[in-house]
Amino acid sequence: MKKILALYRKTLKPLAIEEIFDVYFFRIFSFILVLPLNKTKFSPTYFTLLSMISGITSGIFFAQGNYKGLLYGALALGVTNIFDCADGQLARLTQKNSKFGKTLDGLADLITYISIYTGISWHLYVQGYPIWIFIYGFISMMFMFIHIIYFDHFKNEYISYVHPKYNEKSEKLDELEKKYTSLKKKNDSKWILAYLYFLFYKIEYLLVSFSYPENYKGYHSIYDNKRKPTNKIIINYSSMKNIVRLWTFFGATSHIMIFLIFAILNIPLLIFHFISIIYNIALVTLILIQKKKFKTLFNLSSL
Repeated sequence: MKKILALYRKTLKPLAIEEIFDVYFFRIFSFILVLPLNKTKFSPTYFTLLSMISGITSGIFFAQGNYKGLLYGALALGVTNIFDCADGQLARLTQKNSKFGKTLDGLADLITYISIYTGISWHLYVQGYPIWIFIYGFISMMFMFIHIIYFDHFKNEYISYVHPKYNEKSEKLDELEKKYTSLKKKNDSKWILAYLYFLFYKIEYLLVSFSYPENYKGYHSIYDNKRKPTNKIIINYSSMKNIVRLWTFFGATSHIMIFLIFAILNIPLLIFHFISIIYNIALVTLILIQKKKFKTLFNLSSL
């Protein structure tokens, strides 16, 4: 049992950035799928594709306009998240991490989100809500993307300081731009995925800039000044762990749990209310806390 638990731990990200619903539920099921594939040539990409197919299926079920459709849609969405967890866990277990896989995973997630939001919007429309429900669904989906972007950024910032050897960490925009332009000049078809990867980070940096004090522009601003973080800064940033754990509740799985709960309870409209209102109030609150924490941790004049 100890060996199994140790192997399971190896498939996880640093615990501070793991979503609680993943660690204690979804990743357990995905680990069961991943374990027998450890010594095979099975690619994590296959799980990514299965996740996308299951996500589309979930949206189709949601769009049936009845309670049975909500239940089947919730089940399919749960399976989607298990597959989504499995691709990362298999990649970490077999050391098959790649930017291509990460970008493809992001595209699969995007297709899933479009599918489930469209499905719930159509369900509500069939139930008698006016056409504007599709606009409300679209706005809620945009808010979800913003929430996930904030989570992704601050977990990567945390990793960059505290776990610098971990493969998922903050990346520099200029390096990502050079990568996709180089691929484009070589007529390598992968430049499109590289560009999407760059575009995601560009949007991310623009959005999260509101969370930073004026003199601090993120982890890479220190390197831009040709100075590496001191041990004191690294130690201080490790105290950001509790805030990072709060950011995990803005991750994809937490949003999926909202879909699962309110779909099973047969009150799907609350999905949009919860994400658009409750989550945004929490987001603004956490941004203010994060900004205050930055000012406390760093002597900004020395950065």
